[in-house]
Amino acid sequence: MADDGGNGAIPSPRILKMKNLLDSFEATDQPETCRKCGVRTEVEKIFPSYEIHVCPACQYRYRLWIEEEEVEEEEEIDRVPSKKSPDFWK
Repeated sequence: MADDGGNGAIPSPRILKMKNLLDSFEATDQPETCRKCGVRTEVEKIFPSYEIHVCPACQYRYRLWIEEEEVEEEEEIDRVPSKKSPDFWK
């Protein structure tokens, strides 16, 4: 099943062909740079699960897969109670 960009429409054959021609990479937490020349890329199109990036220097276009961020549970931190806290006076 092809990704329709989240709108429920059937993608055109041109879009399907384009998707198959692009190289694919996983996104990182760093700003995206071209995988060929290292120049900062521009986002050409955004879909729910990936983005199409293009390099302004060498015109390299590729698909960047975006994984949903898993929210880590916040660790409980031992804090010194303030004077306003009822635990301070115990």
